[in-house]
Amino acid sequence: MIVRVFIAIDFNKETKDSIAHIGNTIRKYTSYGNFTRKENFHITLKFIGEVGRDNIHNIESAIKNTTKHTSPFTIVLEDIGRFVRKRKNLIWLGLSDGEEELTHIHDMLDRELQIYRFSRDTRHFKPHVTIGREVDLLVPFEELQKDIDIEPITINVDSLTLMESTRDRGRLIYTPICRYPLS
Repeated sequence: MIVRVFIAIDFNKETKDSIAHIGNTIRKYTSYGNFTRKENFHITLKFIGEVGRDNIHNIESAIKNTTKHTSPFTIVLEDIGRFVRKRKNLIWLGLSDGEEELTHIHDMLDRELQIYRFSRDTRHFKPHVTIGREVDLLVPFEELQKDIDIEPITINVDSLTLMESTRDRGRLIYTPICRYPLS
């Protein structure tokens, strides 16, 4: 059986509620967008893609080897950013603190997974929480950034989560397969 998986920093309900509030504020500045559902908010550390269920134990080993060398830490979300691809906006919430630690974890995961023949990331890693894809803004992006005052969201990162991505009637669902505490 084939599953679609990624490794993420998952959030508690309170954090997801705070991010959803920011997302709802951003929506007021848009005419269209495919906005992330509250229960799906996370930070992707490593997208793996489709693998056989028999390969999950290799991914788990890579995560365990990474968590053995990583202590809990905090991150702070408070910056609005965007990626523009094919003239479409992907709006995200970025970090003002903790990016270096997340990049280090990403790089360790990349190395550990390469042992099991998973390919390394070729794109620059930019940790973020996706708020909306294919977003049409009603105002220039810089105005959106200036107008929205974000209360910083401090998050204690104490685990890594292997997530499965499925679709149900066109709706993305992210389900934790297992969670690994940082040591």
